[in-house]
Amino acid sequence: MYFDLDQLMVLIRERIHAINSSNRRFIISWFHTILKVPSFSITSYIPEVIDGIFRAHEDPSPVVKETTTTVFIELMQ
Repeated sequence: MYFDLDQLMVLIRERIHAINSSNRRFIISWFHTILKVPSFSITSYIPEVIDGIFRAHEDPSPVVKETTTTVFIELMQ
């Protein structure tokens, strides 16, 4: 059994534009988690989700804003 990163990214891409703060937090947290796994190369997926991450960063929830800020910082490293 193996982990299917492509399938997870399909799910994230489909849900990255969620409006509900809880949903945004959940999706951004998943993206953040896979971003931190050294064996996963997500560079090719970034164009597919970056707009949703920017939109999530505008969320009024401090937790969502903090998580998206962390994602942006880690993407720039």
